[in-house]
Amino acid sequence: MIVQACINGARSRDFHPQLPLAAETMASDAAACVTAGAAELHIHPRGADGRESLAAVSATVRAVRQA
Repeated sequence: MIVQACINGARSRDFHPQLPLAAETMASDAAACVTAGAAELHIHPRGADGRESLAAVSATVRAVRQA
């Protein structure tokens, strides 16, 4: 069985106060999910404005891998 964790999705900050939108908080949550048994991560990288951004992919992936 492969367990996938969806870190944040296409949700806005209003969805939940703990929704990770910064690369650092996504990385922290991703590490916790892997520790809990997730084998795959589904992440929506965000720019500084909190909106989904392809420009944020490299920094987000780097942070997740380091975590």
